[in-house]
Amino acid sequence: MKRFCSTLALVILATACGNPHLKNPTIEARTLPGVIADPLREMVISNPDGGTNLSVVTSLPQINGVLGARNPNTEDIVVTYAFENGSHFRWNGGSFPGTSGSCAAEQLPTSDCNLDIEFHSATPGVFNDNLIATYALKSDPAKTKVVKIPLRGERLADNLNPIVLTPVAGGAQMDFQTDDAPVAAQLNQLNPNTEDVIVTYRFAQGTNFRYRGGTFPGTNGTCASEQLPNNSCALDIEFHASAVGRYSDELIATYALKSNPSVTKEVRMPLVGEKLAPSSSSLSARPIGGGSSVNFGSSQVNSPVRTDRIVVENTGSTDQELSIALLGGAPFSMNHNCPNLLPPATACSINVDYSSTQVGTHNDIVRVTHKRPSSSTPTVINIPVTGTTTAAPMRPGQLVIDGANTGNIDFGTVNSGSVNSRLVEVRNIGEMPVNLASYNINGAAFSFSGGTYPGSRGTCGQIILPGSCTIDFTFRPNAEGVYAGSSALIPSTGNTLNINLSGKARRQGQECFETEERRVLARASANPTGVTFPYLNSNSGTTSRLSTIYGTSTNSNVASLNRRTVKDAMVYVSFDMPIVTDQVIDVSLNLDITKVIQDGHADTESLCLSADGLRKCSGREFTLAGWQRLKNPAFWSTHAAPMSTLYEDEFARGTSRCGDYTCYTMVKSLSAKDMFVLTRSELQGVSGKAVNLVFSDDTRLRTMPSLTIKTKKPVACR
Repeated sequence: MKRFCSTLALVILATACGNPHLKNPTIEARTLPGVIADPLREMVISNPDGGTNLSVVTSLPQINGVLGARNPNTEDIVVTYAFENGSHFRWNGGSFPGTSGSCAAEQLPTSDCNLDIEFHSATPGVFNDNLIATYALKSDPAKTKVVKIPLRGERLADNLNPIVLTPVAGGAQMDFQTDDAPVAAQLNQLNPNTEDVIVTYRFAQGTNFRYRGGTFPGTNGTCASEQLPNNSCALDIEFHASAVGRYSDELIATYALKSNPSVTKEVRMPLVGEKLAPSSSSLSARPIGGGSSVNFGSSQVNSPVRTDRIVVENTGSTDQELSIALLGGAPFSMNHNCPNLLPPATACSINVDYSSTQVGTHNDIVRVTHKRPSSSTPTVINIPVTGTTTAAPMRPGQLVIDGANTGNIDFGTVNSGSVNSRLVEVRNIGEMPVNLASYNINGAAFSFSGGTYPGSRGTCGQIILPGSCTIDFTFRPNAEGVYAGSSALIPSTGNTLNINLSGKARRQGQECFETEERRVLARASANPTGVTFPYLNSNSGTTSRLSTIYGTSTNSNVASLNRRTVKDAMVYVSFDMPIVTDQVIDVSLNLDITKVIQDGHADTESLCLSADGLRKCSGREFTLAGWQRLKNPAFWSTHAAPMSTLYEDEFARGTSRCGDYTCYTMVKSLSAKDMFVLTRSELQGVSGKAVNLVFSDDTRLRTMPSLTIKTKKPVACR
């Protein structure tokens, strides 16, 4: 009986402890006389979100989760916690019960506490563990129980998108080249991620590449160690080398998401730099009169502007970037024709003007700054400029023509018996009047207009004031020939103004011309869609449109300029006419062709011309006429023997190789003006345009046609 009771008690206890529907197992035990109840109730460890396990999923290297622990007993319990493996789960913060945990080794009756557990993994994957809680009543620590809570963690693959490095100059690498000072270029970086990234940069070697200015991200760089999402920035990289050669390196960018700094990636940008051998660099800037400075000397107040020139010449072997400046200002001014980039063996000039209304010595500097495009160190050339202005006494009067005491007046060529007048400007460049003692004119064909000084339209008088006046001369030749004369204005004091007069006379109505001929070669062509010619290969009163080359499908050798002659096929050529400014006399068409004439010349043998809006044809059927004479055998010569290889396809038969037809050749130059009945204005109108010719059916070009353009222009008669 004792054995039975013991066995029954164990069954009841086991049933009570394992049945979740038995809320109070001790009460159930009392219903069975002789069974002793287990006083230690099972503690409950659960996830606050539901369930009796902990499951976390993350793309980060670690994440924490919380479990709740409940003591259902009516007295204190003593609990120890342990991880079964401990490889991917630990207490958050490193010590029990975790950073935000509240559980202790001893837990009060019917109380709750929290366990703060961290899942961690450096690699993606699914990892499992168990949290083991061993507990007992504080009053009976020898009797312990154990509960296991499954732990599951999943580390997802990271979502870090690679940053993008792109040289501003393009390409897959940064290329530098210099023959002088360090040279820099920019590199753009893009963060394509939707959150901040942390980036660090380093050069693999760092020997010949650095940040411009010496510090990250370079003088003109904008990158920082933390970069915003979907944002870009710039790095300013500089190449430097002391020895000639080619150098390489890499810029390495190591980056990670700010939220996940332990997962890093890197991207590399190749850097290639070439130090060239220094090229010769030499530039001179010297006044045109020699020396190293511009000295205008001394001039009086209100003197004319004085100009001197500085010649700038690149005597080296590389381009020079120029900057030219006048450091001061009035009474000096400057202009120049120098480009921003002066090539080797090239010169330009700087004009410096000096004009002062203030007495004194004036100084300035023309500064020429130059350097090679690859250099960052310019060379400066300073050219001193000086000029002195003194008070001016009243200058005596002086008569000049074009700034000289002697003038030459040429009346040109006129018809004999005609009259040509010229107004001659006389200037008194002094500050005092000039009194004329006398004046004269010599030469049979020359006189003062109207017969008296200073001529009908003249304004000069016996006294010529400072400034200008005019004398009106007349040239009246009475016969063909060359004439010379002179006039003199003689002041009471000072220099005489001598005026040389000249002119030529020709016979009344004589005109002289020069003629000139130009030759223009034809080029093979195709007729543009839409160009039409009247009556071409058609009955009278109709029109026929050309498409590419009019004819049968057998005409397939257009590119080789109709080496085959095909029945009913047209030959189309074009001439690019030059621009002719002189008068066009005629345009000749130079031909070297073979024709096949049918039925004793009964065929229509025509030729058509087009140029811009001009459309004209010549042939038997046409009222425009002109080409019919070409069918007259007097203009043609019959082939004396068969012409092998001249014709192919359907004409390659019979002893003459022309079948039922007669073959003729013609080498002749014909007037396009007469052939197409063109006016001189129509001939002049084709200047600078494309002129197109269409030969009628059964025509073979033995050589390319050409045009001879004959022009005339008026010239002086000799």
